Amino acid sequence: MTTASAQASTNVVAIRFRLQYPDIETFIAKYATNISEGGIFLASMDPPEVGSQVRFELIIADSLTLLHGEGEVVWIAPFDPMNPMAVCGMSLRFSRLDAEGQQLIARVLQYKADHPERFVTPAPDPYASVAYRPNPPVSLGKTDPPAAPLAAASIPTPEPAAAAPAPPLADVSSAVTPRMSDVTPPTNLLTPKPSALTPKPSAVTPKAAAMEAELAELLKPRSPSSVTPNDASRRLSELLDRRLRPSRT
Repeated sequence: MTTASAQASTNVVAIRFRLQYPDIETFIAKYATNISEGGIFLASMDPPEVGSQVRFELIIADSLTLLHGEGEVVWIAPFDPMNPMAVCGMSLRFSRLDAEGQQLIARVLQYKADHPERFVTPAPDPYASVAYRPNPPVSLGKTDPPAAPLAAASIPTPEPAAAAPAPPLADVSSAVTPRMSDVTPPTNLLTPKPSALTPKPSAVTPKAAAMEAELAELLKPRSPSSVTPNDASRRLSELLDRRLRPSRT
């Protein structure tokens, strides 16, 4: 960018700005963020003071003049040698534009309306910051006003509750003492029925009783006698054979 300034009069400053854009479409797409309906921002290392009247001319490649008019300086950003990459320049409020300049401003505004995502910066969300942790909102419910204390004389004295009448004696005894039919089980439930496992008394015949007595007599310990073991074994075999022999009756 090249600038040239001349003191046209005591209160008017004339400045020519040359921007390296090849055509009008590129200028609109790249420089539209610095243009509004009422003014324009122009870069300058030595801007005039706020309140100055500026007669400006904006030129792109091939010496094509895009804007020509006058404006008032409303804001400036002087050049900072300690921060040479910072933005420096001035903001002009339009006071006069020619017909071609007004048409260009209309084209710029239409382009910005068609591409809002390129020129509108959303406000930062404070809740998205890690350092910002707001407390949750406290719900304050509607509280009732405290009740006025009652006077001591107006507080009624509670009367003692009447004791409930005792139930009749007959009703109490019938309610506490169970009936005999409820406690004593039926007789048929206490007497066990004869089971098939109960052994039946066996009928012992006199003949079997005599044989049992004779065997018991033989098994009793006796004093030494002249009976040999062979005689005793033969006698025992005869008795057993007689017992095991089936009866003819």
